[in-house]
Amino acid sequence: AVVSTQSGHYGRGAQLVSKMGDLLSDPRSTPVIEEYLPLVRGFAQSVTDAASPLQHLLKFRWTQSLGGRNPEVQNDAVFEIANVCVNIGIWYMKRAAKVASSNN
Repeated sequence: AVVSTQSGHYGRGAQLVSKMGDLLSDPRSTPVIEEYLPLVRGFAQSVTDAASPLQHLLKFRWTQSLGGRNPEVQNDAVFEIANVCVNIGIWYMKRAAKVASSNN
């Protein structure tokens, strides 16, 4: 599992990050899909679908919960989007395994 901690978010973005909590608990119960990803996408993509000049504005930090202690730090909104999507995918795989293994 990967845990995200961001620095440099202000205003609405900071509120969303504080509400996100652990993505692997249940991404459906957090505003991550409906609110956070579109917010970060605004930094990664401009209105004209070209690369945004804001793409490298914020610093995103991810740490491995199972591995090393040194976080991966990138000034790239695409890096953040990819990591959030991977975590959502991991949650759905865990959820599918739990449902498949239940006796119901």
